[in-house]
Amino acid sequence: MSSKIPNLNPSQMPITLMLWNVQGAGSRAFLADLKELIRVHKPVVIALVEGGGDQAQFIADQINFSGQTRVDAQGFAGGIWVYWKADLVTVHETENSTQHITMQITRVGEEPWYFTAIYASPNLIKRQELWRSLKTYAENNNHPWHQIQLRKELLWRRSSKKGEEVR
Repeated sequence: MSSKIPNLNPSQMPITLMLWNVQGAGSRAFLADLKELIRVHKPVVIALVEGGGDQAQFIADQINFSGQTRVDAQGFAGGIWVYWKADLVTVHETENSTQHITMQITRVGEEPWYFTAIYASPNLIKRQELWRSLKTYAENNNHPWHQIQLRKELLWRRSSKKGEEVR
């Protein structure tokens, strides 16, 4: 049995999606890393979280993804950039906020499905607002729906007794 993977038409391949927390999207190293990830994993849709800055269009041009939508960062927090290969899928944004973008993704001849790229704010009140919004969306829609979120957990805290870090 051959171990070679057959060379399939792109319309027969699964729709691959990649989400990446990209702090530092303006650096040359980031762009080189992104291009390498695209080469290896061949995503059809890419969601970059915490992009910030004004690099969204430049990045789209560099990676040859013709479709895009975004929610800009609020100060130094958040930002979601979504890119897709418009020759392979159709994407329609259905709703967004500072913490998420929900979109319908369709390949010709297939049933649409929905995807939400999530940046959950570290602010508890904003995060609770996000979850209420997503819960309402789920209650009002009955279709395939994938959600991917970036979670920031507390990785360390400073002890109030001696000022040392505890991990």
